Amino acid sequence: MEHRNIAICDQRDENTIMLKQMINVFGNEEDIDINVIVYDNADNLRKDLDGGKQIDILILNAEFPGMWRMDVIDWMRNIGKDVQICFIMGDEECYLGRFYKAKVWNFYKPFKYREFKCILEEIEYEICRKRSPIEAKKRYMEVESVPCKVVIDLSRVKSIRKRGKKCIFYKVDGEQVCYESLKKIYSRLHEHLCFI
Repeated sequence: MEHRNIAICDQRDENTIMLKQMINVFGNEEDIDINVIVYDNADNLRKDLDGGKQIDILILNAEFPGMWRMDVIDWMRNIGKDVQICFIMGDEECYLGRFYKAKVWNFYKPFKYREFKCILEEIEYEICRKRSPIEAKKRYMEVESVPCKVVIDLSRVKSIRKRGKKCIFYKVDGEQVCYESLKKIYSRLHEHLCFI
């Protein structure tokens, strides 16, 4: 079983409660042991990270409660690139992500579990890709979908079926429409994977 330390930094209790619930549901669905740490002040989070606390995923309010913007920029430049960052956004875009060395994700209010789950799945792929690239190549596949490409965890796929010109990945927890032909998908699958 995988283990993840996830830190949420937001001063609004209703946000942290909802995010924590969604993270726990995701952990149960994906069979991941998740430890959620909640911060209401970005300065306290920074001190813990500087002190060596191991965090896999940071979910940060883009307003960074308790820190000045210039302090945030300096701090983000020094965060290890293995830490995955997701910004909680209102309507505005967050320009701070460009100061981080790796990819960042944006999650917009109002919170919807399906959208958040997609972000967490992409983050899990990124973590796997960095820690064990060979396993990531076997386990994950990027496919064309709407409105953008999505990453499929092949270990959670029960079957793949053709539907018109599209194909459908039937996963343990739902289905994913793919706008590539079934023939193309099968040609990309690894030989050792077998679907019913």
